[in-house]
Amino acid sequence: EFHAPAASDLFFTETAIASVLGGAILGLSTVFKTGLTGEVLGVSGSSRAMLFKPGFDKAAFLLGVAGSGLVFANCYDGAFEPIPPPVTLPSDRRWKYMLRLFFGGMLVGIGTSFGNGCTSGHGLTGLARLSLRSWVGVPCFMGMGMVSATVFRGAEDIPADPLSERLAADWQKALAWFGGLVALLLLSSVVLVALRRNFGLDNQKLAPGVELVTGFCFGSGMGISGMVRASKVIGCLDLASGKWDPSLMFVMAGALSFTFPFFQIQELKGYNTPLLGGKFGLVPKSMPLDKWLIFGTTTFGFGWGLCGMCPGPIWANVGSCKSWEVLVAVGGMYVGMAIWVVWYKYGGGNKNCGKPAAKSEPAGGQVVAPMDDKVDGAGAPAATAPAEKQANEPPEPVKPQAKEEAGPATFRDEIPSGMQEFAKSWV
Repeated sequence: EFHAPAASDLFFTETAIASVLGGAILGLSTVFKTGLTGEVLGVSGSSRAMLFKPGFDKAAFLLGVAGSGLVFANCYDGAFEPIPPPVTLPSDRRWKYMLRLFFGGMLVGIGTSFGNGCTSGHGLTGLARLSLRSWVGVPCFMGMGMVSATVFRGAEDIPADPLSERLAADWQKALAWFGGLVALLLLSSVVLVALRRNFGLDNQKLAPGVELVTGFCFGSGMGISGMVRASKVIGCLDLASGKWDPSLMFVMAGALSFTFPFFQIQELKGYNTPLLGGKFGLVPKSMPLDKWLIFGTTTFGFGWGLCGMCPGPIWANVGSCKSWEVLVAVGGMYVGMAIWVVWYKYGGGNKNCGKPAAKSEPAGGQVVAPMDDKVDGAGAPAATAPAEKQANEPPEPVKPQAKEEAGPATFRDEIPSGMQEFAKSWV
């Protein structure tokens, strides 16, 4: 009779290699998308956009992630495990697992909306850019995820499936897939750049193709590393299980080994134009910390520790068609995002206290933009051109405008400007 070893017994032999290789694909997928289009890879943002501001490029990304789940479910033994795992989970506790999926997904939706990111945005991009917000946010959701999984005994309710764990821990298979995915990213880069140069296609027209390839490779990286299995994540977050699995740490290390040098070189060399044209749409690192970042990331971490899945693995599991139960997590996630919308529209985000006045024209004809206009790279309001002077009138020096005393800060004032623009389009 075959007795599969536990995850901790396999870790230092084969699982570590698969975790690093899968993490490397996650990092290369992030570099691929940002280097070509200048946009940040964020699964939670794409998921939220599909509900409130659907677009073909975001749909292509999520389709790629779901497509990778379908491919790995049929071509990569052990990539997915049944939901709920039938090996050790009694039938009378199935309802409890469903509650974890729904409320965990709901808290993930709330947290990623308020915190403006999840493990992909804050973890792979923000940490690599040395963004203070991400270096605060990541410990918040990692710490709260460990508290949640440990206190609520995640390893008991979401146990690992030994057979899936054993089949997936094949470093030679992982290495073969790694090589194929790297070749796909390189070939896609060459083709897309050639289409840009030879046929004059702009960034907007090529974006859906970039998103589709990015989504497929990103989902494949999660499949290789095992992050699509909720029990794998819980194995790292639950510190009281007795079989701690640090694979998640090796996945992050593999990803950051590519994203960190990419973003540091991009900033040091001052590269402002992606390969497909346009500009890098990176959030300024000078954005200050605020209470909504802390609230959002800790809420996300709490939900992550409950269900063991963030938006990326949720969509990969949907594509795998292994079980319908994952749709409970999808529904919970969108309920959480809808709660954020209601709060933004009817709560603190809709109050005018502390909001700057409309555009004004002080002496000298200098038009000053309000705080909610577009910002420059340093995070300061971008001023418009001076008004036309009357003939023979010497230009007056621009006097600094007196700073009005602001009222109490509101939710709208404290969330990132990029999220403000996103919300304004549908609120």
